[in-house]
Amino acid sequence: MPDPLATLQSHAAFVRAVARRLVADPSDVDDLVQETWLRALANGRAPRSARAWLAKVVRSVWTDRHRADQARRRREQQIATEHARAGAAEPVGD
Repeated sequence: MPDPLATLQSHAAFVRAVARRLVADPSDVDDLVQETWLRALANGRAPRSARAWLAKVVRSVWTDRHRADQARRRREQQIATEHARAGAAEPVGD
């Protein structure tokens, strides 16, 4: 039975290439790759097609991060809007 870690390591360049296609910033690529390895290792089972499965994991990690970033931006915008409205409602000091 092949060593799961060795199998994953044999696809390291592929995982990085997929991550680079999804994000432009090199530090974001590193974060995406690292999270992919964490999820892959936590899975605990060997996939039939490691390459296809790893590509799916990278895309899943990217999607999760993208959704979280969008939600954070919406929350920040909502708070800024509420703060601006509250500030506009305050009377100007005498």
